[in-house]
Amino acid sequence: MELYTLMNALQQHQMHRHYAGVILGGDLNFEVESPEYRQLERAGFTDTAQIAMGMPMWNTYDPMNNPLAGHEKEALPPAFIEALAEEMKMDQDEAVKRYRHAIGMARRIDFLFSMAFMSNACLAQELFGKPVMMGDLTSSDHYGVLNTYTYQRKACEPR
Repeated sequence: MELYTLMNALQQHQMHRHYAGVILGGDLNFEVESPEYRQLERAGFTDTAQIAMGMPMWNTYDPMNNPLAGHEKEALPPAFIEALAEEMKMDQDEAVKRYRHAIGMARRIDFLFSMAFMSNACLAQELFGKPVMMGDLTSSDHYGVLNTYTYQRKACEPR
């Protein structure tokens, strides 16, 4: 519903031409194959990781390298527990085992999306908030994504 509310607000602004473009980003907690990701694509947004020249797809959530990210393995979401309530104990245990495995994997769940016209810029993307050295603390369970746009007349150079 939050995404629907956002898309409706953007459509209202677009009708009145209150903006030239939008960069939408944050701790969105969905993945590339999710319905929310696809809805943003249908609405004309581009995942900026797709257009960053020569850049890898950064895992913004990485429990192996960020100790703050491990908290999701501890408690199961109430909706997950409720969905399993009618299943046999053996099936519940298997589902929990698979959930804990999947939730412990590094993945990209934080995004920056832009309107299509912004892909004309040279774009570099990097993570911030990662520990610099072993043992350094991080400030969040997710790393931040920083986009740097450069509008220039020559071709973009990979970094």
